[in-house]
Amino acid sequence: YPSITHTQQEELLLYFAPEAQKSLSVGGAHAYCDSRQSILGQLKSLQGSPFDVRGVVAQAGFMESVVLLINGITLPVNSPQPLLFSHTLTLVRSEEGYQIYNDAMALLTNEMPR
Repeated sequence: YPSITHTQQEELLLYFAPEAQKSLSVGGAHAYCDSRQSILGQLKSLQGSPFDVRGVVAQAGFMESVVLLINGITLPVNSPQPLLFSHTLTLVRSEEGYQIYNDAMALLTNEMPR
């Protein structure tokens, strides 16, 4: 998470597979992207937000992939209060090692559905 917080998003983007997908949910709002430029935009939207990781679970996935579930607390730059987050990553094997194929992050708010 230091790469997100400390303006190293372009470097982090190098670890995404060419066909990667990313989504970011905040409360009831959801944004999905599958181009490198829009993925970079989502990463930059979290710039300056500190993340405190509380738990990580890793499991073997389909066809030698790895699925990570990361939970914790963050304080988004535009939020008056800390928010819980849940972040799921699917890593796929490549010639260079593993790359991010799916990246789904949810920032959980206390808003009740209407």
